[in-house]
Amino acid sequence: METDGGGWTVFQRRSSNNSHAFYNGTWENYKTGFGTNDKMDNFWLGLDHIHRLSTKDAVVALRIDLSGPQCTVKNSRPDLIQCDEEMVGQDWFGLWKKFWVDNEMGNYSLHISQPGDGSLNSYWYHDSLMKMNNEQSFTTYDRDNDASLFNCAQMRQQGI
Repeated sequence: METDGGGWTVFQRRSSNNSHAFYNGTWENYKTGFGTNDKMDNFWLGLDHIHRLSTKDAVVALRIDLSGPQCTVKNSRPDLIQCDEEMVGQDWFGLWKKFWVDNEMGNYSLHISQPGDGSLNSYWYHDSLMKMNNEQSFTTYDRDNDASLFNCAQMRQQGI
């Protein structure tokens, strides 16, 4: 709560114990949330809560903090993940100055502004979050809302 002036709400935490899988969560799981806010547990606040928090004020920022190597998935295949091992233990952050999520009737579509400061934004040649996810509907294993011909959540078997 003190990072970058404070006032942040954690709505996702991925831990190393894989207590809850992210890739096969149902629409209802993501809508209502899962896990506990224990730092050792995977946690998802819930899309209904994220929608309310992200639309309560005119401008809400999104900050993403990551630790570990930068990894990329080649050709949308999770078996071709490549990580820069020199970056192990590295901390990364990205800041987007305006962020909101639609309600369920809008399939919880994500809306983000151009990226602001952050090592995460400058490390990537382009902003993958913006290019791949901005204004896209939320998709789960059991509810396909993406624009692709296949269900991305099923095909990639990766969580958000």
